Amino acid sequence: MNEFLTKHIVKATFDATSGKAVASYGLGVVIPSGAIVTDAYYNVRTTFTTASADAGTIALTIQSAGDIKAAIAVSDATNVWEAGIHAGLIGSPAVGSNASTLDAGTAIIYSARKAASLLLTTANHELTATVATQALTAGVLDLYVEYVY
Repeated sequence: MNEFLTKHIVKATFDATSGKAVASYGLGVVIPSGAIVTDAYYNVRTTFTTASADAGTIALTIQSAGDIKAAIAVSDATNVWEAGIHAGLIGSPAVGSNASTLDAGTAIIYSARKAASLLLTTANHELTATVATQALTAGVLDLYVEYVY
């Protein structure tokens, strides 16, 4: 039996304007069990800062630790917690050791890597931001997650 599905895009906000202690924070949006998550990205509206030298880390999670964005220090050179739009791991195929060719980059290899980056939820999961190492003193992001269900 065929059925028509709706692609859902949800938005959750993580606001550390008044500071956030080292802990996990539910963002109030639940992805249902059996959803296929196809993409996740976020817009940092206000750059994050931490208590000392921006050494604190933030991770973004749906189902297992850091499946959207692994714990990375605010001070990391990749600048993933600075103002701007950033991609998560879901929907981003892993590249091989030769990023310019995706290791000979055939369409079959690309599709297999793309499929491996998708996420099938096994239970209802609330989107979560986890702060570790040191407290946050500022920062705001909007997290967008796309899924079919």
